[in-house]
This record gives sequence, structure tokens and C-alpha cells, in this order.
Amino acid sequence: MATESRHSAKGPDRESQRSARRPLIEPRQVDFAKIRSIMPSRLLQPIGGAPAWAIGLLGIAAVVLVPWSVALTAELPAHHVARHWDVAWAGFDAGLAIALLATVVAAVRGSHWLSGLATAAAAMLLCDAWFDVVTSASRLDLWLALASAVVVELPLAVVCVVVSRSAVQVARRTGDSPSRP
Repeated sequence: MATESRHSAKGPDRESQRSARRPLIEPRQVDFAKIRSIMPSRLLQPIGGAPAWAIGLLGIAAVVLVPWSVALTAELPAHHVARHWDVAWAGFDAGLAIALLATVVAAVRGSHWLSGLATAAAAMLLCDAWFDVVTSASRLDLWLALASAVVVELPLAVVCVVVSRSAVQVARRTGDSPSRP
């Protein structure tokens, strides 16, 4: 008893000291809707469903890439020998095959990943066509790359874009939410 009275006479007990050290607002208890109503910032408002800050960052990156591309064109040598050229191309083509196969699997399963996978596959097909053409070593290689781009890669990229857009339209019509991978 004497101990208890001594602690209470000195000040708060250990439990109240612990609670005094706790932050006023627990991170899990933050009401973001209330914060947005108090501080309406354009950075918090979505643009096309994405955070405005992310769209702003992508815009800045796009603008910065223009002078960067000009500088690379002026500074890089026209000829460069690369080690593991074969591995780079084989790896990219393997990645492209995986993206195309994943698109097919997503379509068969009715996955909400379909639109994103089809878009990624389209972008990879465009990159493949571009690099096949610009890295052609001979006139024959150039013509083969152009033919491959026109007959195979670019039409497949268009098909991927159509698949992506169709998946988005179906999801909007049916009111599906992206819950199933």
C-alpha cells in the first residue's frame, strides 16, 4: 500500500505514461476522406482513375525524355558491339512469348488482368518491330525486319489493343470490379 501511494504521489503510473507516449493519431485510424475535405489538393484528385501525382510524374518523364533522346542521338556512336547480343534478343523474345501466353490464359480464365497483359504485349510487339528494323545489319536484314513488322508484329499489336479495349468495355458493361486475378 505504501508503494502505491508513493507512485501516485510522485505522478502518473506506468500505464498512463505509456498511453502518454502513444501518438495522438494511429496510422490505421487516419480518415483520408476527412483530410481530403480539409485540404482539397489537385495531387489527391484522380485523373482518369489514376492519382494526379502519378500522371504528373509521367508527364514530366515524357518531357524530360525528349531532350534526352536528342542528346543520345547526337552523342552515341552509330556502331557499337554489344556483349550478349544473342541473350538480349532471346530474352526479349521469351518475355514477349510469356506476355502473349499470359494474355491468352487471362482471356480463357476471364481474368481482370487481361487488359493490362494485352496492352503490355502490344507495347512489346511494337518495341520488337522497332528494334528489329533499326538494328538490321544488312539491306536484306532490313527488308526482312520490315516485312516481319508489317506482316506479323504490328498486326499482332493491333489485335492486342483490340483485346485490351474489348476487355475494358466488357468490364464497364457488366460492372465487374477487378477482384479476380
